[in-house]
Amino acid sequence: MNQRIPEHIRPTIQDYISLVNQQIPGLMKGFYVEGSIALGEFNEHLSDIDFVALLNRPLTSTEFATLRKIHQVIGKSYPRWKMSGSYLQSDDLGSCNNLVEANICYEGRLRLDGHFYWNWVAAWILRIMESQSLVLSPKPYP
Repeated sequence: MNQRIPEHIRPTIQDYISLVNQQIPGLMKGFYVEGSIALGEFNEHLSDIDFVALLNRPLTSTEFATLRKIHQVIGKSYPRWKMSGSYLQSDDLGSCNNLVEANICYEGRLRLDGHFYWNWVAAWILRIMESQSLVLSPKPYP
């Protein structure tokens, strides 16, 4: 994992990805850290773990319940830093300036309905993360 990702939050990210891959195989195409971590400005007293997760398919109701439980487990195991991010369909990233449906996780709580504004800025940020090896999976854009 990239050295810019603080060592003390790596177990949170690694355990989260492991749980998703074990309990919902084939769901996640990519997982990317963003925000203060990507900018090299993580503050252990103020920051959370911002992310964008790309999914291979829409979540079924059972998968959504499982993913919500994974967030609860991670929140209990690692209460100091909450996870906040968006779950997007990789097919939605083909064009910019679109409001796309997304499952949103805010401070460790997963919501079924939400939206993400995919635009050139979001695409640029993900490209920067990739170039700095802050991407933990394949490219997030076509």
